[in-house]
Amino acid sequence: MARVFQPWAKGKDKVMESPWRRLGVRLGVAAAIVAVLVLVPVPLRVGGAARVLPEKRLPVTPAVAGRVVEVVVREGDRVDVGEVLAVLDDGEFRTGREDARARYHVALRELDRFQVDGMPAEAAVERARLDGLRAELDLWETRLERTRLRSPVDGIVASPRMEEQVGARLEPGDVFCEVVDPERQRIEVAVAEADAGLLQQGMAVKIKLYSYPTRSFGGTVERIGVTATREDDRPVFLVRARLDDTDVLLRSGMTGKAKINTGPASLGRVMLRRPARWLWSVLWRWLP
Repeated sequence: MARVFQPWAKGKDKVMESPWRRLGVRLGVAAAIVAVLVLVPVPLRVGGAARVLPEKRLPVTPAVAGRVVEVVVREGDRVDVGEVLAVLDDGEFRTGREDARARYHVALRELDRFQVDGMPAEAAVERARLDGLRAELDLWETRLERTRLRSPVDGIVASPRMEEQVGARLEPGDVFCEVVDPERQRIEVAVAEADAGLLQQGMAVKIKLYSYPTRSFGGTVERIGVTATREDDRPVFLVRARLDDTDVLLRSGMTGKAKINTGPASLGRVMLRRPARWLWSVLWRWLP
């Protein structure tokens, strides 16, 4: 039996080793590679150098004059809108409120007496006086409440050595501290001119800052520059992105790298777009 099938087996081996067979294998591998390059989607990202823009600092100022008796927070603390940051001396305002309250209750008793005694003219005068005393009492209540310095927004305290202000006297309009709103922090990314056409508002951004090498920060493209500028002797477009809410205070001028996700693209486009762009620029010179 072996002798019968031996010639057929040898013929099969010759076919397998033929140039046509090897060509078919190579074409199959090439087709598989092309299919992967064309059909497999991957994110297409562009990026460049990034820097943190000057943040919008919101000042905390007293509405009444007073001496600082207590500082509740420190630099870098996260605070909620309306949270008390410091307390001013309120002795003067408490005394004024109690005096106004006492006079108000006296006037209230006088009004009751005039009404009981049937004296409408005197009651009308006392009622008008009572309204004035009520307004004065409300004013002292408002002044007393304003001795509590509160945060105007949800944010992060950005002023150093605040505890050293204990004992200092503040006048209305004096800046006690500043609070940074994390939702208003912005970052600027320098994107190469060749990649600017891929950008759109709303695209996701990922930032890595040299000051925080182990952390990444997310953001969203907010605005794309309409004119090019030059950095490192090459044209770039400046993209401004809004950072997602973060518990880290990013200081103005911090630098790093950023990449912008422009959406899915084929693996081949991502890998070959730069060589293809260079090749097209060379061929274009020879086209009519």
